[in-house]
Parts: sequence; C-alpha cells; structure tokens
Amino acid sequence: MVVSYSNRDAAYAMTMHLGRLGYRKIAFASLYSVHNDRSQDRLQGYLAALDQLGLQADPRIILETERGLGAGAEVMARVVQSVPEVDALFCAGDVLAVGALFECQKRGWPVPGRIALASFDDVDLLRHVSPSVTTLRLPRYDIGERTARILLSRIIDGAEHLRGSVIDLKFDVIQREST
Repeated sequence: MVVSYSNRDAAYAMTMHLGRLGYRKIAFASLYSVHNDRSQDRLQGYLAALDQLGLQADPRIILETERGLGAGAEVMARVVQSVPEVDALFCAGDVLAVGALFECQKRGWPVPGRIALASFDDVDLLRHVSPSVTTLRLPRYDIGERTARILLSRIIDGAEHLRGSVIDLKFDVIQREST
C-alpha cells in the first residue's frame, strides 16, 4: 500500500512552472540519486519537463550533492560559475534552496533578478526568508493521517481490498517572490 505523491510529477510541474514564467536555462540540484528513488524520480520529472518545453538538458547544470545549507551554497556557486547564463535553479530540497539563497545574498545577486530560485517541500522557513521561495507544497500531514487510517482498517477490519492500493494525494506549486 502506498499513500504519497509523485516525485516525478511534482518535479515536472515545477520545471514547467519555471518554463512558463520565461526561464530558459533551468539548473537542477538534488541529493545523490544512487540508491535514492525519490531523487531519481525528481530528476526524471525535471528532464521530461525540459523536453516538453523544447529545452536542451545540460549536464553541467544538473548537480547532485550532499544535504545541508553549505551544499546548497556550493551548488549555486558551481552552477553560475560553469554556465553563467543560467537563469533559474530548481533545488529538489528546501535546505539546498535556502543555502543557495544565502549564497546569492552573500554575492549580492538579486533573486529573482540575477537568478530565480525554486524548491521542493515548503518548510515554514521558505515563507520567512527574503525573498520568499517558490516551492512545491506536499501533503505531509495528509499522508500520515491517511496511512494511519488505512493501516488501522487493515489491522482492525482486515480490509484486504486495500492491499496493493495506491493513493496519490498530489501537491501544489506555490508561487512566491523568488521566481
């Protein structure tokens, strides 16, 4: 049984959102994808959206990294150094995005003036930094609640009809100041 959202569809939606806003050189940063299905799915969604937008995937601006603010700062610096015309960075994690934002501020780069920034997960911090960060809001609470209900139904009622069920609770693109 699975109660969740599609990482691929979410990354696709955010990349398409950036493309519709006019960004054409969209970089992507995620955690390492080896043994990480979520990172692999997010990368596939990003690549599918680039294809749909008629944009060429550039391996120089598709980066995998460790967790943490420092990793986000390093990703931002590497992306802009290797391909100066990058106009947006989509971080497949909020902590990476905040680190990238801090790096832009440290260097005096206006966000979104020099580069736009988007993220994944909508932790509370993203609303309170300046500029606030465009993100994907995921239904974390609903996932927990629905999962608990299904498990209890299986345990208490023996609800065999739920075996193998997949419940997709979707996500929302939250437009904020950073794009």
